Amino acid sequence: MYYVLPMILTVVSGAEVSKVPHLDVGFSTGWNSPAGIAGMQAEYRPLEILGTGLGVGKGVWGWRITPQASFYPLGVDSALFLNAGAAINLGGVEESGEYRIERSTIPTVHASVGLRLSSFANSYLNLMAGYSLALTKDNYREQNQKTLDGLTAGVYDAAQPGGVVLGLTGGFG
Repeated sequence: MYYVLPMILTVVSGAEVSKVPHLDVGFSTGWNSPAGIAGMQAEYRPLEILGTGLGVGKGVWGWRITPQASFYPLGVDSALFLNAGAAINLGGVEESGEYRIERSTIPTVHASVGLRLSSFANSYLNLMAGYSLALTKDNYREQNQKTLDGLTAGVYDAAQPGGVVLGLTGGFG
């Protein structure tokens, strides 16, 4: 019964019924991308034009987990797409010279546009660009109550999640 609505929406959208449901899995890299600097992404498409997915990887701020959704208005084969998601950047504690710095967990939301290039053997390449917004401020502190020097504080300010999103994902599905 739960297949009826996706089938109706697929037929109405003009998408090919034979390509759904579908699962893509790939390796990902980027800056503020859903899987961080390096990780994996998976996307399940119940419809040719709609996908839901998860990115997991390691970023500058630590581990990153991103549930997300993609909309393919022209279908999924070699076309533009819109993507939105919400990430949890887990932070952590690290030693930086004389400092011991705690990086807080930072939730972010992002929106981006992308280009999907499909090729032989069910492989694909996704390029994306957009913007990510951090939902919290003041996301790090020195645990030993020392005052950070200007350079170290500047590095941590710049490394916090949020800002420009650039991503590249390649995989199979």
